Amino acid sequence: EVRGYIIIFQDLTEIKKLEERLRLSEKKALLGQLAAGLAHEIRNPLSVISGSIEILSQDVKPSDENVRLLKIAIQEVERLNILVEDFLLLTSPIQRLETLVDVSRIIDETVESFLGAASRNGFDVIVNTQKGLYVRADFPQLKQVFWNLLINAREAMPNGGKIIVEAHAEESDIIVKFSDEGCGMDEKTISRIFEPFFTTKKVGTGLGLAIVQKIIEGYNGRISVMSAENKGTTFTIALP
Repeated sequence: EVRGYIIIFQDLTEIKKLEERLRLSEKKALLGQLAAGLAHEIRNPLSVISGSIEILSQDVKPSDENVRLLKIAIQEVERLNILVEDFLLLTSPIQRLETLVDVSRIIDETVESFLGAASRNGFDVIVNTQKGLYVRADFPQLKQVFWNLLINAREAMPNGGKIIVEAHAEESDIIVKFSDEGCGMDEKTISRIFEPFFTTKKVGTGLGLAIVQKIIEGYNGRISVMSAENKGTTFTIALP
């Protein structure tokens, strides 16, 4: 005779998060094995190709078409070299440095380089940072983080808009925010943006944000994202 029921509700949120982190770590471990082989197998042929192009450039007739083709070849070799470097950075442990670096200075330099390299047609970058924000990190690696986030924001605004970069101290952390007025993302996309090789772009490797997360977490930092479709996106970094 049934006299009643016992119903148990269990919050599985943390378990699901752990499962997701485990899945990502397994994917990155596999990527690490691949990267180690790629670095050796691709770098050597690239060096030979690069040297051969340099020698050929001295002998070919300097016509417009020849110059154009040589320029394309050099650019593609550089692109492959950068891809190999990204693989290695993504799969190697972050070497923690004891050097104090000024976050506001890195932001200023990165924005200046970005504006010099990108077309400013229809968009602008507004910087609002406190001075004297120091963290223990590698200057070039943080610059790469900020560069990748600027590129990401720019590509989210094909019709132009504002990118706002903010930085301030908050308790024991330095908080850095990159906000754009771009197309935004839905929940499904947000849940996957830090996965290696995941991209919504027609051109790209899908490694940019994975590298950003790897570097930030390598310095015991945190990165999060808030986004809404057609309203823009904000990446928030907290560095100790």
